[in-house]
Amino acid sequence: MKLGIGGGLGPFRAGVSTRGFGVGVGPLKMGGGWGRRRGSGGGEGLAWLIVVVFVFLLIAWPYMLGTWLAVELGAERTSTIRGVVGWVFESVYLAVLLAVFVASVQERRAEAAREAARLAAEREAMRRQRLTEAVRVGEHVESCLLVYPQGRPDPEVPAKEKLFVTFEGVSLVEPRSAYRNGPRIQKPIDTGTVWVTDHAVRYRGAAKATEWRFDKLLSATRGEDHIAFSVSNRKLVSGIGLPSELNSLFALVVDWGLAPFVGEESGPILAQITALTSDYRRALGDNSEPDALGSAVAHAARP
Repeated sequence: MKLGIGGGLGPFRAGVSTRGFGVGVGPLKMGGGWGRRRGSGGGEGLAWLIVVVFVFLLIAWPYMLGTWLAVELGAERTSTIRGVVGWVFESVYLAVLLAVFVASVQERRAEAAREAARLAAEREAMRRQRLTEAVRVGEHVESCLLVYPQGRPDPEVPAKEKLFVTFEGVSLVEPRSAYRNGPRIQKPIDTGTVWVTDHAVRYRGAAKATEWRFDKLLSATRGEDHIAFSVSNRKLVSGIGLPSELNSLFALVVDWGLAPFVGEESGPILAQITALTSDYRRALGDNSEPDALGSAVAHAARP
C-alpha cells in the first residue's frame, strides 16, 4: 500500500512516500525510489519519516513562506531581512495557534460549567418534584389515618379487611442477581398499586399480584428505596419499591397497620408521619405551619 505526502511553496515542490521521493523547481524535477527491502521494517520506518516530515512542515511552513516572499520581493538569500521576515511570519502563526488553543480550552471549560449547571438544575428540579409529591402524599396519609383510624371498606380489598392508605405507581421487588451465581438483591420486576389494610399489604400490578399478611410477617427489612417482607407462608422475600421519600411514609403506614399485631400504640406513628411531612415541607422552603387537620393528626391515636 502506498502512503505519501507532498506539497508546494512558490515554485518549489516536494513529496515523499513509501515508494520514493521527488522534488521540483519550476519545470525541473527529479526523484528516486527507496528500492525493495525484505520484511516490514523498512515500510514502518518510512511511515514514521512521513509523519516527521508532515509535522515539520505543519510547524515551519510560515517561516518558509516568509523567507520565500522576502526573496521574491528582492531580499538576498543570505540577508538578515530574509530571516527576520520568516520569523515574523512564524511568530504570528504561533501566536494565532496559541490564541486558538487558549480559546478552545476556555470554551471547553465554559461548556463543562454550563453542563454541570444544567445537571445541577435538573437534579434540583427532580428533588423538588419528589419532595412536592412526598408532601402531598404525607398530607393524604395524615388525613386518611385521622378520619379513618380503623380503616374503611374499599372494593379493591377483601370485604373482611379495612383499607388505610393506597399507594399507586409502586414497584414489586424480588431478589435477582446481576450475573450468574452472583449476590441476589431486590430488583423491580413489576409496577402497580399497593393497598395497606388492617390485615395485610396487598399488591396488584400489570403482571403479578401478591400479599404479605401481618399475622404471617416474620420481618420487614427497609432499604433506601424499598421494603422487603419475609412471611412464614412463603420462602420468597419480596416487597414494595418506592422513591426514598415515599418509602419512609409507606414504612410508617405499614407500622400503623402492624401495630395491633405487635402490641404498639399508634400515637407515636402519627407523630412521626406529621414530623416527616413537615421536614419535607421545610426542605421545599415552605415554612408554613400545618393546618388544623395536620395539628390534630399529630395528637391522634387509634381507639
